[in-house]
Amino acid sequence: MWRQPLAWLNVAVLVLLVNGYSNADQGQTEQIATLEARVRKLEMRAAGNEHEVVAPFSVVDAQGKRIMSVGADPYRGFRLYNDKGNSVAELAAKLGGTVLALGTDASKASVSLGAVETGAAIAALYFRTDDKLRAQITTGSGGHANIAVVAQDGNGLAAALEAQPDWTGRISVYNKQHLPVTYITESEKNPGGGDVIMTAPDGTKVVTAGFIGDGNGASCIMKKGSAVCQGMTLPGILGAH
Repeated sequence: MWRQPLAWLNVAVLVLLVNGYSNADQGQTEQIATLEARVRKLEMRAAGNEHEVVAPFSVVDAQGKRIMSVGADPYRGFRLYNDKGNSVAELAAKLGGTVLALGTDASKASVSLGAVETGAAIAALYFRTDDKLRAQITTGSGGHANIAVVAQDGNGLAAALEAQPDWTGRISVYNKQHLPVTYITESEKNPGGGDVIMTAPDGTKVVTAGFIGDGNGASCIMKKGSAVCQGMTLPGILGAH
């Protein structure tokens, strides 16, 4: 049924190529290429090598259990299901990019990653257990990136590593109230060197140690409102960071 008209189409293409190619302009060349592509597509269909299915649809096993589902607009993607009927994987085009999510049965643990663009380009990797975010790695345009470890209750940070757009890095440790209490960062007072800063729960600096220039280091500890320093004289070191 398919072969006869396909043969005539091939002949038509050959005639065009032999008789008209030498004088064909760019538009004619594009028409020939389009016609050839249509012929190849029809041949593939006739040979059973190409199948088109209109989404949305589902693929099931011999027992009628769903294996995979494919969605159309507004959801363009697919989901993979285990033998219990639970979704354990998803790949979707959304938010100007692509999102991939992998999980265990009943979503006890999951990993999701994506590259999206919602005003700014962002790439991210998230780890979850028991429906709570546990850790994340994110990076965005402009050079900002961070690795964050979430507290056990899932409501705040326990620690974070940040890369700033100015090429400096910062490590922060948080208390149970999810407030930062310890920092490791480049010195603001003496760029190129490092500082370690510890604070009281209210954010008041109580320990500062770091580089002070000329290969020297020093530390200051707050005791009853006064700074006790070791090393060189450090006027204002506790307030300089």
